[in-house]
Amino acid sequence: MTFSQLVNYFNNNGLYSIELDGRSVGYIAFRKILEEAELDQIVIDEQYRNQKLGYRSLLLWHQQLVSNNVKKVFLEVRLGNDPAIRLYQALSYQRIGVRKNYYRVKDQFYDALLMELVL
Repeated sequence: MTFSQLVNYFNNNGLYSIELDGRSVGYIAFRKILEEAELDQIVIDEQYRNQKLGYRSLLLWHQQLVSNNVKKVFLEVRLGNDPAIRLYQALSYQRIGVRKNYYRVKDQFYDALLMELVL
């Protein structure tokens, strides 16, 4: 994500910092439209992964969305990104579709798994 994209999320109240001991160790970038939200990115600094920070942060984010009358959350994740898929499944996201050859990494294409959570 570029710096200007992060600024845009921040300016539109779609950027939450993930903090540990007063230090920012990641962020959640999202868009909210009426009663729906789309999770665009969750990033945790590599040295802080596997500590349930993503899980706990998304739970808190979901609570914030509910208080803002959001009913559904959507996301897409690259098939093969098993840690992310397990995280979303642990939070009760459901698979709703696949976008074929959606991601391009170098010269290889990957499918995107579409997921939804009803809050």
